[in-house]
Amino acid sequence: MDVIVIETQAFYSLVEAVINRLAAEKKSIAKNEPDNGNMMDAREAMSFFGITNQKYFYRFISKENVPFVKIGKRYHFNRAQVIEFISRKSTKI
Repeated sequence: MDVIVIETQAFYSLVEAVINRLAAEKKSIAKNEPDNGNMMDAREAMSFFGITNQKYFYRFISKENVPFVKIGKRYHFNRAQVIEFISRKSTKI
């Protein structure tokens, strides 16, 4: 087994370079892929609103101006915007 000797400053420089490279890769991946933890598809949004009928759901989001993004034929909902929409629409008893 070989032993590699490296100076402390060189070691820290190497670690910093690796961390910077990983952070840059993470940023480039984040730009190219949607944040799945924050986005819902139509099926998830239906269950979030408690709606089971798909036809009714699409009429509901159209009539109530629920915030969504349509990409191709698919609807995508930002979870934070949907929660904010619900809190605006809810009535206090």
